[in-house]
Amino acid sequence: MDGRDDEGNFASGEADAFSGAGIYVAAASPRRVGGCRLRASGREIGRPDRFREARSRDTIPAAMIEAVIWDFGGVLIRTLDFTSRDALASQLGLTREALEYEMFASQSGWEGQMGLLPSQKHWKALGEKFGLPSEELLDRFFQGDELDQELMDFIRGLRPKYKTGLLSNAFDTLRDLLNNEFQMLDAFDGVVISAEEGVVKPEPAIYELMLERLGVEANKAVFLDDFIENVDGARQVGMQAIHFQSREQALGELGALLKQDG
Repeated sequence: MDGRDDEGNFASGEADAFSGAGIYVAAASPRRVGGCRLRASGREIGRPDRFREARSRDTIPAAMIEAVIWDFGGVLIRTLDFTSRDALASQLGLTREALEYEMFASQSGWEGQMGLLPSQKHWKALGEKFGLPSEELLDRFFQGDELDQELMDFIRGLRPKYKTGLLSNAFDTLRDLLNNEFQMLDAFDGVVISAEEGVVKPEPAIYELMLERLGVEANKAVFLDDFIENVDGARQVGMQAIHFQSREQALGELGALLKQDG
């Protein structure tokens, strides 16, 4: 068992396990694109030690919330069925975690998220390494991923009272996925993708860029992410933040926070 319930949500405290790193759609064909995790052996890579040590879960004093900002993979899109991924890993002689490391946390995966390497080159190299066409590799890996339509309906319902943002560590093909496959760009007032900006969560600059795009002050924005490191990164710049572990838990905490504003 990997700590998820039947809906693919993490039980409390399980969202930081590396087994949750692969809940993204990636790119080998026009319809398979997206983001990824920078995590290996329970730690994210390519980030300062101060963020590894930051673990405070206390929010700053409540202010009038003007914007709600969402992570993509692990929040809006989640892996509900690991059957295909586990079978692929077994065929390749790997554990699921080892396969997820190759897909996301390897050097080329990190370079892809930073916009230093075209994602197609990363997936092509992995396909050659495993002796599979890259499209087959990606289709089998991501077969169990689903967009949470109920959560998307909620996000659309936040406007116009609140501005909405999407902030994702992702490859250079995520925007095309959001626009063409999921047709969800209209739900957000601002979108920041790491590969397009050359900076990743939990670096302060990427949160500050998101706030600038939305035109809001840090303490008037709340950010939801399934990695506690990214939640802590948001708090470091003065944002309020929620550690996403399930839709019900996250919306409950968000609702309580927004209720404080009347």
